Amino acid sequence: MTSFGSSSAHWNPGSAGPGRFAQLFDDPSHTSLQAPRSILLDSRDRDVAKYATPSDYVIKLPTTYNNVTSARLVSAEIPSSFYVFTVKKSNTTLRVTLSPSSVEDIVIPDGNYGFSTIETALEKALNTAFSGDGVTFTVAIDRVTLKTTLTCSDVSKTIGINTTTQSAATGLAHYLGFGATITGTGSVTSPGVASLNPESYLLISIDPLDRVDVSSAGGGGCDRVFAKVPVAVNSFDLCFYDKQITCNAILPPIAKLDQVRVRMMFHSSSELIDFNGVDHSLTLEVTCSQTR
Repeated sequence: MTSFGSSSAHWNPGSAGPGRFAQLFDDPSHTSLQAPRSILLDSRDRDVAKYATPSDYVIKLPTTYNNVTSARLVSAEIPSSFYVFTVKKSNTTLRVTLSPSSVEDIVIPDGNYGFSTIETALEKALNTAFSGDGVTFTVAIDRVTLKTTLTCSDVSKTIGINTTTQSAATGLAHYLGFGATITGTGSVTSPGVASLNPESYLLISIDPLDRVDVSSAGGGGCDRVFAKVPVAVNSFDLCFYDKQITCNAILPPIAKLDQVRVRMMFHSSSELIDFNGVDHSLTLEVTCSQTR
């Protein structure tokens, strides 16, 4: 935008009379004013009958914003109430083989786990699944190396972790450090480390304000979101974020903004986050171009 000092025709300290100010605002190059506006969004204000989940909903804005030229996320209070391990994500099942011919798919319940709780859940599932073989199992995640070891009470048995039936990148074996099929006599230890809190951030889409490109494993083309927000997993506390993480110019401006669609997801996932019904709040700042 042209500055006041750049046009001697309209700004001349030596000239007299009030007409110089009228001339200044008659010039179309000086008719745009930037007016930042803050918007508080709360998922509790959605139409719950239409939008049952707080991870996907349309919400009416408190007023209509015209000629929106930029938007950013100022703060977010988001619950860490989602589960890392769920049947829906296909990461609660582990296929274990025991020589000579036993093969079992052990399953842990949906939820969030620490090292101690997942050790207990795995031992219970293993001992139940292989009760007919007359053996028991112990599971330990080394607190120094973070590697997972499954040990059979019969040390002559060959134990195998089979990853061919599920994704090596998303299945339960992956979270325990078993990135590929592996066997061992008496016990088997993961070559990789256990990672029970893999989601360090979530993505927020606020249509039609999305301007942030998201990379994908396949490459070529991309999705767009509005913001990236860090999260704290394995806690039902809120994740507070109050630093700028989006500052998106919108060209051409959005002529009329009176509602938005909010969606929340993890990276490289088309599935929405299940917050188990817990709500969140967001603070946006939009800039509107107004013509005088």
